[in-house]
Amino acid sequence: MTDKEVAIAVPTAFPELFKDAWKHDDARGPGGRIGLYCTKCKVEYTRENDELGKPCTVPTPIVIDWNTAHKVVAEVSPLEFMRAMVTVYIDKTGIKKPTSWEVQVYLVKPECTPADYLRAALEAVKGVE
Repeated sequence: MTDKEVAIAVPTAFPELFKDAWKHDDARGPGGRIGLYCTKCKVEYTRENDELGKPCTVPTPIVIDWNTAHKVVAEVSPLEFMRAMVTVYIDKTGIKKPTSWEVQVYLVKPECTPADYLRAALEAVKGVE
């Protein structure tokens, strides 16, 4: 999963943490009308289709940084997160059977990115479902 895919998948998996990601954007609509048009979901708001009161169907990609990563990881079971981080570690390093020590050391190395934490959180949520 690329970083761009992670930036879209996280607000989908954790909508309560990223309520702003589900807001409609206002922009010039077809014909140059100002406002009342969402550039993300391509919906034009009119009196007939009360889409403005509903959440947007296309989330805004989140900013991937350490603050976001820690906020998301706090919502996941620590055990499920560590199991998922093993998968992320295997995918990134190619080591087939890492020890728990290798994975724990990886968590504090510079090679481990906020996107890795988010990938593991997404994997942990999938594992619980």
